[in-house]
Amino acid sequence: MKEKNILVLLWSTAASGRDFMYGFSSYLKKRPGWNIRLVPTNDGLPPDIARFIRSGAFDGIVANENTLRTNPVLRSRKDTVLVIFGTRPARRSGGSVVYIQNDDRKIGRTGARHFMELGRFRSFGFVQTIAPRQWSQDRADGFAEEASKAQAPIDIFNSGSKRRSLAAWIRNLPKPCAIMAAYDSRAIEVVETAKKAGFDIPRQVAVLGVDNDDLLCNFTFPSISSIQPPHQENGFAAGKALDQWIGNKCGRKTDFVLCAGEKVVQRESTALLTPASHMIQNALEFIHRNAATDLRVGTVISHLKVSRRLADLRFREFQGESILETITRARLEEVARRLVITKLSISAIARSCGFKDVSYLVKLFRRKYGDTPRNWRKSHSP
Repeated sequence: MKEKNILVLLWSTAASGRDFMYGFSSYLKKRPGWNIRLVPTNDGLPPDIARFIRSGAFDGIVANENTLRTNPVLRSRKDTVLVIFGTRPARRSGGSVVYIQNDDRKIGRTGARHFMELGRFRSFGFVQTIAPRQWSQDRADGFAEEASKAQAPIDIFNSGSKRRSLAAWIRNLPKPCAIMAAYDSRAIEVVETAKKAGFDIPRQVAVLGVDNDDLLCNFTFPSISSIQPPHQENGFAAGKALDQWIGNKCGRKTDFVLCAGEKVVQRESTALLTPASHMIQNALEFIHRNAATDLRVGTVISHLKVSRRLADLRFREFQGESILETITRARLEEVARRLVITKLSISAIARSCGFKDVSYLVKLFRRKYGDTPRNWRKSHSP
């Protein structure tokens, strides 16, 4: 069987890119005969890769819409299958191109529904990307469409407008207000801006992001609730499309795959009102404060002053995981943070974060972040 030579242009080390690659690799493991070359594109496309593309060395290329837009060389071979993660353009493309996209309108509707389930808000807002992006506009449209059912004012913040700053925009929203941001980093900006303006998060301003990047969402105070899009499903669909198209099972045309299946991961920025959610919020704050200690499940139970059975039930209900799994996740996030901000050895960081066995830490870390602690430090340190 002839090997399939695939070029994967890595566009991001954020949660969306990591999850996409995890789903992509999970498909590859099911099928033999793949020869994968991974190339980061943070500093542009290397000249030797451009030459290989022109020569037809690759049967397929996986990239995102921005990489495709800034590197016309990707379209130089009509016989090379392109799988693009991002919004399909209005005009049909030549050659064999498959666009893999999130259902961004549904993501926006999911965010609005989450806020409406929490209680009554006097206003709703959506903060778009800094540079215009179609997927951001689609999320804003879906959010406004669903939030209109609450019969409260809805406002969309667009950075292209010179009429107002983000702080002024937040101040003008009737409180309590519910704000969804296009992605997690933007949600963090909203939280920091609202806090500087003197508003309480989440009682006056509730905030929701998108992508569920654990590292970003949990190391902001308060932690950020976020929508988890189906990035792994996108990656799996990319592998499947390459397999089918290179095998000439689908014909030759532009195609489009829409992936859905998003869910809300609730944290402190939308943890409102109910006694059960307050209990979980209290537990999460305690766990993250003590992640770098020899924290046990019994210690968390004692802190909450509830029965083990009730605590386990509430964690499964609100977190979708056990107390021990939450503690382990918090420790791994602390390890990831210390790898970036300190020069301590990996074994020292492991001990300080409650991991007595370094090899066990490496195994868990790779499972969560898709990389070893050593490589993580190299790629994320300033």
